[in-house]
Amino acid sequence: MLRDGLAAAQIVDDKLYLAIPLRNVAAGLAVLHGWHLAPREPANATMQAPAVEDFRMQVRDLYVPAGDISFWQAAVRDREDPLYAPLRGAIEAGAGLLVDLLYGDHEGGQRTITRFNITPRRQADAEDEGLWVCATVRHWNLDRADPR
Repeated sequence: MLRDGLAAAQIVDDKLYLAIPLRNVAAGLAVLHGWHLAPREPANATMQAPAVEDFRMQVRDLYVPAGDISFWQAAVRDREDPLYAPLRGAIEAGAGLLVDLLYGDHEGGQRTITRFNITPRRQADAEDEGLWVCATVRHWNLDRADPR
């Protein structure tokens, strides 16, 4: 159960599961297109957006209604997946993760990337095991000028 700005990063039966609660503060429907993930290390803590072609596309459509809340979720189930070992290592070590989500409007425009920093909680009880602190770090516009 996601709550209070907490993300999930869990290993269950050798499968890796991630989830982030999302809120859409815009007036239109947000459609999630894909995700990019990296262990949080100084070398990849850059403030550069990943290339669109480096995103993994969602297996199923996820959306966030205008002015409402929803979630993002992903799983890495194949131990041969190149992402499996570094992701599992980061979860087990509590090293933190950077998750970039690619999304846009229901017509395929206004594409945006939002980066989330997910870090383990220092004082989580057994009920909250696997729930990590989640904070938005940066937004990048892909189809219009960057406001910075």
